[in-house]
Amino acid sequence: MKKVIPNLIPEVEDVVVDIDELRIAYTEGSNGADGSVYFGSLQETMGNLGYNPSTGTEEYKRVYAIYSKENWKKLRAKFKEDLEEAARVGRIKKLANSRVDFDSDCFRIAQSGLQQIKKHMSVYLKEGDAVPIKELERLSKTLAKFQVTGRLALGDSTKELAATHADEGVNTDNLSKEEIHVLTRLLIKAQSEDP
Repeated sequence: MKKVIPNLIPEVEDVVVDIDELRIAYTEGSNGADGSVYFGSLQETMGNLGYNPSTGTEEYKRVYAIYSKENWKKLRAKFKEDLEEAARVGRIKKLANSRVDFDSDCFRIAQSGLQQIKKHMSVYLKEGDAVPIKELERLSKTLAKFQVTGRLALGDSTKELAATHADEGVNTDNLSKEEIHVLTRLLIKAQSEDP
C-alpha cells in the first residue's frame, strides 16, 4: 500500500512511499547470488527500492518513524526464526524421503535375496538330495543377513534384531512350513554328521 507520509514542514512536499513494499523488503531480505538471504539495513533497503536513503532527509525520517513504531527489527527477527524453522523442516523432510527410498531399496534387495535362497532350496526339495553342510551354513548365514536387512528396512530396532539373532539362529517367520521342515531336517542331519 502506498502511503503518503505527510510533511510537517510546509515548504517540503509530501513523500509517497510504499510502506508495505518497504516493510516486506526489510523484514524478509533479498536473495543473494549464492542462494542465501541477505538482510540489509533500512538505508540499504530504501536505496534498493529507489527511495532516498540519506538519514538527514525528511523521507528517511518519516520512514524511520514508521519503522520504529511498527518494530520492524522484531518483525525481521521473527521472520528469520520462521525461515530457519522452515529450512530445518525442509531438511528433515528431504532426509526422511531419502531414508524411505534407501529402506525401500534395502527391503527389495532383501526380498530378492530371500527369493534366491528359496529357489536354491527348492532344487534340493525336488531332487531329495542332502544339502552339504558348508552350503547349509552359508545359506543360513545369508538368510540371516537378508532377514536383518529386511527387518531394519521395515523399521525394527537394532535391539530387537540383536535379541532375535543373539544365538546366530534364523527367524523362520518368512518361510513356508515345507521350507522350515527341510531346513530342520538338514540341520539335524548336519549336527549328527558333525564330529
